[in-house]
Amino acid sequence: MRKIQIILIFISLLIAAKSVGQAQRNLLQNIASKCSDAQLLNKDFKPYASYHDREFWNSLPPEIKEKCISAAEKSSTYVFGTVSLTSFLDYKRSGSRAESEKYYNDRNDNLRNLVLGELVEGKGRFMDAILNASWSVCEQTYWGVSAHLAAQKAGIGVPDVNEPTIDLVSGEMANLLAWTYYFFHAEFDKTSPLINQRIKQEVDRKIIQPYLVRNDFWWQATKPGVMVNNWNPWCNFNVLTAALLTSDDYELKVRLLRKTMTSVDQFINYYKNDGGCEEGPTYWDHAAGKMLEYLELVKKSSGGNVDIFGNELIKRMGKYIATAYIGDSYYLNFADAMAVNKGLPDIVYRYGKAINDKGLMNFGVYLVQQISPMPEVGGTLDMSLQKYLIWNEMKNCKAELALPDHFWLDGLEVAGARSKEGSTSGFFFGAKGGYNDESHNHNDVGSFVLYYNADPILIDAGVGTYTAKTFSSKRYELWNMQSAYHNVPMINGFQQKDGKKYKATQVNFSNTKSTSSFSLNIAKAYPEAAKCKSWIRSYSFDRKSGLTINDRFELDSAVNYNQINLLVAGSIKEVSKGKLLLSGKKEKLVLKYNPMQFSYQIEEIVLDDPRLSNVWGKSIFRLSFTANDKALKGEYQLNIIADIN
Repeated sequence: MRKIQIILIFISLLIAAKSVGQAQRNLLQNIASKCSDAQLLNKDFKPYASYHDREFWNSLPPEIKEKCISAAEKSSTYVFGTVSLTSFLDYKRSGSRAESEKYYNDRNDNLRNLVLGELVEGKGRFMDAILNASWSVCEQTYWGVSAHLAAQKAGIGVPDVNEPTIDLVSGEMANLLAWTYYFFHAEFDKTSPLINQRIKQEVDRKIIQPYLVRNDFWWQATKPGVMVNNWNPWCNFNVLTAALLTSDDYELKVRLLRKTMTSVDQFINYYKNDGGCEEGPTYWDHAAGKMLEYLELVKKSSGGNVDIFGNELIKRMGKYIATAYIGDSYYLNFADAMAVNKGLPDIVYRYGKAINDKGLMNFGVYLVQQISPMPEVGGTLDMSLQKYLIWNEMKNCKAELALPDHFWLDGLEVAGARSKEGSTSGFFFGAKGGYNDESHNHNDVGSFVLYYNADPILIDAGVGTYTAKTFSSKRYELWNMQSAYHNVPMINGFQQKDGKKYKATQVNFSNTKSTSSFSLNIAKAYPEAAKCKSWIRSYSFDRKSGLTINDRFELDSAVNYNQINLLVAGSIKEVSKGKLLLSGKKEKLVLKYNPMQFSYQIEEIVLDDPRLSNVWGKSIFRLSFTANDKALKGEYQLNIIADIN
């Protein structure tokens, strides 16, 4: 009987894994199972030179040291103070998380600046400020932010200091405090051994012990079939860093290391074989990018015994970010990802170096040159240190874009094609299939974007500033989450629905020298009330002339007028009957439609959210084509071309 039960459990785990596209690769666990503790964790692990190794710190580029010292001087006057209770209550009262996150950002940024300034100067000038900052962080009874209090039994509102929980923010706080301890523990002891004792005690109580004892943090991915996203490698990396740097218990560190490897395996397992980031390019930095940092740490702490950078999936996960690049800081965005992403060029470069991919390294250098010719003081402390150490190396590396002629991520069901390989001139077309329960999901099955000369014309708006509503049952009340504000139809008056079962079927992509074609049946993305038997949306992209959108449909009943919606970055102007001029920020394209079949309406969407207006400006426009009759069966076609004559 027990054998049968085990078999049934195994089958259920396989079914659950398959339902979210998982493959039980377990790359890290497979290595860990063959390694002794000594092979997994070097007892003499030292990630960086000590504070007293002045030869090392003096060898950093002068321009970097100057920036670090300047930032530290400004931060030396910052008063850390107490995190107010009302900053937590704001989230419950109004849905705002801004004040709570500002406390966290300010405290972390200023402590980081002080640590970096002292490391590169080495005169003890910032040591008292570092002591005050470190003590203030220890005095901070809860290290997370208001938006993540739902993880506590008490729920949102007032944090329960007796239930420390681990989120992105508490993990980064522990990470930074651990690095501060690592570099300055000998200096702290000169003042009092109680300082180091307090730091280690707080990291252990708030981070290490909760991680070891609990398995119910959703991001740990201990339950089969759960969604796994950027939280997983991000939190695991911070927890592991904090433990390796502060704990004196070797056996505890090994136990925690093995547990993080099991957890991060679930993140890797969740990925489709194509390596595409389900959360979109904006999240790559803290999804695959944080996985990179985690894998680098594990490789270094194991003396090279744990190294999976040669695995093809790991390579594809890195290369995705270069594939998704359109040009002029724009990426092929969907879900909560934004179209403009400055990103973390040094992480891109490091990933390329880790997987020995020159193209990805060159892309990282290109991104650096687009943002700033000088390294800024920003990001986490460990990212800053890595960036400074490879800065001269990056300066001497070639800047280059890959810009493939086309790509097809068959697991993610995301396609892209451009007019000319290696060039941002001409058209870029991108579209997606997928399902409406992806991480950071928008109801966007079958949607597309179209750029011309790297200028956005037909767009995906992205997401606004996060509030309590963004991640609640009211998420799809937000306009930019709805399919009506994506480039897809409303069928019989109905929008797409959110949920795993609402998905694309019959998805196909093909490519030739002159054209790329993408088609899918989006009927199952809509509720039953839409009475849609079949809706085949086809995109035919001609590299020279433009894009043809074809909708071939069959309904069980026609109760309302179908509508084709398009989001336009700039203005919309009628040229003549059946011909509209669509503007982006710089370029223009012509859209041709059948005026006998459709009437059209234009809606201006005023963008009062800075996260959206910083990308698109003061407003964007929704162009809606409404069918002139109710038909059970039919075909619609739109043509978008560059020629305006």
